[in-house]
Amino acid sequence: MRIDGREPTRIALLSLVILVGLWNLQTVQAQPPQRLSPAKSARTLKFDVASVKPCKEDVGVGGRGGRGNSSPGRLNLNCQTVKNFIYRAYYYYRDGHFRGIGGAIPPLDGAPNWVESDHYSIVAKAGGGATENMMNGPMLQALLEDRFKLRIRRETREIPVYELAVAKGGLKLSPFKQGSCVH
Repeated sequence: MRIDGREPTRIALLSLVILVGLWNLQTVQAQPPQRLSPAKSARTLKFDVASVKPCKEDVGVGGRGGRGNSSPGRLNLNCQTVKNFIYRAYYYYRDGHFRGIGGAIPPLDGAPNWVESDHYSIVAKAGGGATENMMNGPMLQALLEDRFKLRIRRETREIPVYELAVAKGGLKLSPFKQGSCVH
């Protein structure tokens, strides 16, 4: 099987690292492994049928990217980068629950450049009453691991951060006054 003229074993994400230490923008200490939760054991769920195709510039209705137009039992992700799929599956929906938008997103280290430049569309059908969150999370993880030979390694690192602290002598900022902003 060839994707865009590239051999999957050659383009496999062999040492892709998702840094989770930045999620709270503070130094995080490594924690002992935890037991598998029911959501993580649901990771064994897979799509019944899935199509992953390179995306052309002119994709028609819906355009590039976006949330997709999923429906019960069906996941449609239109023309997105593999990086977007990775963040969707391993960050926003990692345990089968939407974690919201906002906060620091961990960087991807060790990924080839095409992960951010090449676009793909995914259309997948799931049976067994899979929820949209499960399809976007654990089931998409399994699909990425199967089709792109994706391997994820999570690690916690100590990194330098900035700490905002009150200087000696107290605050020197004045409170906001209504109408003082200039547009």
